[in-house]
Amino acid sequence: MKEIKDIPIASLKRIGLFDIPILHHGFEDHKRDYFFIVESGTKEHTGRFKLLFTHCFDLTYRHKFADPASPDLLRRSWDDSLTKPEGIGKENAYWWGQGFTIAYPGFSYDPDSAKAKEMTEICQRPMYAIKLETEHYEINFIFHDFRFEHLSNDHPISDGVFIKPGPNVFIHKLFNKNR
Repeated sequence: MKEIKDIPIASLKRIGLFDIPILHHGFEDHKRDYFFIVESGTKEHTGRFKLLFTHCFDLTYRHKFADPASPDLLRRSWDDSLTKPEGIGKENAYWWGQGFTIAYPGFSYDPDSAKAKEMTEICQRPMYAIKLETEHYEINFIFHDFRFEHLSNDHPISDGVFIKPGPNVFIHKLFNKNR
C-alpha cells in the first residue's frame, strides 16, 4: 500500500486521517455510498466530519480479533454485557462498549489493485482501492469518488484520547458521558 497521492481526491490526504477516532461507519440508506463519521483535532481540521466514499461496490470488513490462530479473546468477549458501560473491566475479555476506534495506521491507497482495475472496467469509470486499518478492524473497499463534510466543531474524544493522557477507563468514561 502507498500513501494516498495519485487519485483525484487530494482532500482525503489533507484532512490528516491518521490517529483519528472513528465514531460510526456504514452504508448510506440507498446502499451505494459508504461513510465514516470521524473526529479530528488537528490545527487545520478540527471537529466532526463525514467522509463519504461514493459508488462503493466492493467492501470487506474483518475484526482483528477474528484470528483463527488465537481465538481465545474473541470467545471470552462474546457476552452482551461487554457492549455496555457496566461491562468494562471484565477480566481477560474485550470491552466492546468504547463506541469508537482509532484509525491507526489509518487510510492507505493501493494504486495497483486488481479489484479496482476490474471495477473500473465494469463501470467504465475510474475506481480506487482504499484500506482502512484501525486498532480493532480492517476495511478494504473499492469506490469512485470521495467527499467530506464538516459536521460540527465538537471533538471531545480526540481531546480525551490525545490531549488528556490517562488510562483507558478515563477515555471510555469521557466518551460515554458525551454520548
